[in-house]
Amino acid sequence: MLRVAGWALLSWLCYGVHAYLLARSLGVEGGALLWLQCTGAFAAAFASGPLLLVVPAGAGVREAALLLLLGSTVTVPVAAVIAVSSRLLFIVGDLAWSAVAVLAARRVLRPPGPPPPP
Repeated sequence: MLRVAGWALLSWLCYGVHAYLLARSLGVEGGALLWLQCTGAFAAAFASGPLLLVVPAGAGVREAALLLLLGSTVTVPVAAVIAVSSRLLFIVGDLAWSAVAVLAARRVLRPPGPPPPP
């Protein structure tokens, strides 16, 4: 149980770095406090996504929560860009990992030896 909790904590810290780097790339000044705020806001927003069951992957819910939670730390337009950019990066990541899975499955499922004639 402690190992799973440790991995979960590490993932939330990485998500916080993700939101922090997006904020910093948009010109938001801040150090450790900004990182903690981004981490907390992203964790709460990410956890709120599955609460609304009628939308896939919390689409819109996570962005709205992130906008609301980061709105007090950064300006609302910057929070909106962070939320939308984050969603787009997650989509790109999901597509990339699914491509890796397809390539790995093809390699595993291919019988050894030369390929069959067409």
